[in-house]
Amino acid sequence: MKELRHAYLIMAHKADHILTTLLKMLDSVYNDIYIHYDLKSHDYKHLHSILGGVKYSRLTFVKRIRIYWGHISQCHAMYSLWEESYNHGPYDYYHIISGVDLPIQTQSEIRKFFLTNNGKNFVGFSKNKIPEKYNLHYFHPKYKRIGWLQRLIQVFEKQIGVRNRLFDKYILQRGCNWSSLTNEAVSILIEHKNEFLKALKYTNCPDECITQTILYNSKLRDTIFNIDNELRSCMRLIDWQRGTPYNYTIKDLEEIISSDLIFCRKITDNALADIIFQTYAENY
Repeated sequence: MKELRHAYLIMAHKADHILTTLLKMLDSVYNDIYIHYDLKSHDYKHLHSILGGVKYSRLTFVKRIRIYWGHISQCHAMYSLWEESYNHGPYDYYHIISGVDLPIQTQSEIRKFFLTNNGKNFVGFSKNKIPEKYNLHYFHPKYKRIGWLQRLIQVFEKQIGVRNRLFDKYILQRGCNWSSLTNEAVSILIEHKNEFLKALKYTNCPDECITQTILYNSKLRDTIFNIDNELRSCMRLIDWQRGTPYNYTIKDLEEIISSDLIFCRKITDNALADIIFQTYAENY
């Protein structure tokens, strides 16, 4: 049976027990691991001390960027991971995950799933109404002192009906930014990089729409796994009802164990991480 090549692209911001567990669970001759470590994080030296557990995967660090929530820097980090891994590929699948996600299937089960569905792209599409935030301009989040000016400009923009011209050309789509994409999909994302990064520079949460909009308006629209079910389509266990998103803890173990999804986001409970590792770890 053919084995697919996988690139795991991790957006991490702290070197803790969860990230250590994640690296151990991904460590396999079939996987390469790429890490973007937030430039705002100050424990970068400590990060290297936890890498000894990676024995089988090739491990690569990409250029570090200061990431701010809801800011275009999120997209720059994603592209840093996509481009670096694409240049070392090709891979059959590129999985964007965070440093607080863990796989909730064994590596052999994950490989079997993607082999069975080879050619499908796993990215979630929200069915909620498209918010107006994608058409308004937002200053850099770290400049809190100009918040009043930002609000004033947005009131004016709403009154005159500002619209991002990018969405005159493309049908806007949105959803969570965590995805598992084919080599062809990543090549299309890279092809549209400059156009979208420029147009979304002052957009709020552009990471929620860039992947969905590019792929929906491409020839790969029909390869989307389940466009009508956001979380199943990206194969991520994420709970937006109890949090933004909810932090899974040890009391949620039964829900996690019974899930047939691939990754759980997000986990900050070390005890839960240990049980997931004991249940699903399978390295070679």
